[in-house]
Amino acid sequence: MECVRPYLRICRDRFGAELRPLRATKSAVLWYQARKDLAERNPGAYLFPNGLKLNESIEETRREVLTTPPGLMNGTWVVSVSSGAIAKGVAKALAQVGFGGTLVLHMGYSRSRDGLLRYMGEYLHGYKVEVVDEAIDRAISFSMDMDEYETVQLTLAGKGIEVFAQRTACKYRETVPWEGKAPTIEDGINLYVSSTMMTHASKRSLGFHIREDAQKGMRIMFTGETSQHLLSTFQAKEKG
Repeated sequence: MECVRPYLRICRDRFGAELRPLRATKSAVLWYQARKDLAERNPGAYLFPNGLKLNESIEETRREVLTTPPGLMNGTWVVSVSSGAIAKGVAKALAQVGFGGTLVLHMGYSRSRDGLLRYMGEYLHGYKVEVVDEAIDRAISFSMDMDEYETVQLTLAGKGIEVFAQRTACKYRETVPWEGKAPTIEDGINLYVSSTMMTHASKRSLGFHIREDAQKGMRIMFTGETSQHLLSTFQAKEKG
């Protein structure tokens, strides 16, 4: 079954573009598939980077959002975020009209939350902003049934926290990068935590931290404005 988005049909029918089918998968994988296909058919051709942030995209998105009826410029807006360019255009338009609601930035894959907010910059002021990261939710959907408890494995490594879960039919694995300086711990420290506890804490918290205590060791914590949720405590050697 062929599935072609409307704007691609316009590129094909109006401008003569050639459409090449690719097997459905993650966008980053699709980019490499497309680059390989392009190199085989057109040696020396150049494929624009995946998630390219163009000022033109930001500006055109801003203009499009401004055509929204005034009665809808309130409440809660949910924007899917990849590179952040489209979301920045939306935020720019909302700031321009004095939006006073809530903007939810929904990340389909994990990366630096602070980096995303820095990129969005000045356009996130004047209204409430929430960032949703699906890494925990996806892991929980495949959580391991161990002794009647659904658990998720966290592996602390230099490149980030690897979230792993599995069932008989499938496995799930995703690495969440550190924000800022990585903790001074050895690679490959595995922790098993309750998915129920993770869900409860993450819904009531604003931040996720690993803190080092001279007496109590490393502590994994969710933190909120008035509360702290301890997820796990463990001992780890510093890197030499």
